[in-house]
Amino acid sequence: MTLRTDPAPRILPMVPAWPEALALGESRKAFALGVQMQAQALKAVLRWQAETLSFLARRSEETVQYLDDIVADEEFRDAFDITAAYMQNATMDWMNEAGRLSALYPQIASEAAKTIQQQATAAAEDMAASTVAA
Repeated sequence: MTLRTDPAPRILPMVPAWPEALALGESRKAFALGVQMQAQALKAVLRWQAETLSFLARRSEETVQYLDDIVADEEFRDAFDITAAYMQNATMDWMNEAGRLSALYPQIASEAAKTIQQQATAAAEDMAASTVAA
């Protein structure tokens, strides 16, 4: 068994030399920008999901009301009318919600894209300023 006497090379020293410091700083900015882009994408997805869940909660409440109406009619004389009205309202709600979410998606995507573009522009300007200063 041989013993290693050479010290292990230090890949990233505590105080890096000038070119390495510049590269390290720029890579941190690029990494931070990537994290911010992912956060914006996640924020857009969660907003979409919140809108969808609020619709589903409202539809579930209406379904509970429908079941209460059916059970309350002891002789089931109005069951067909109650069911027809429920189905008509449900169909209209689903169609309206699909249209609303379809219109909302480009708005959410546009907001996320604007924020990401602003962050990317700021990062590029920072990189350019640090390059000029060097």
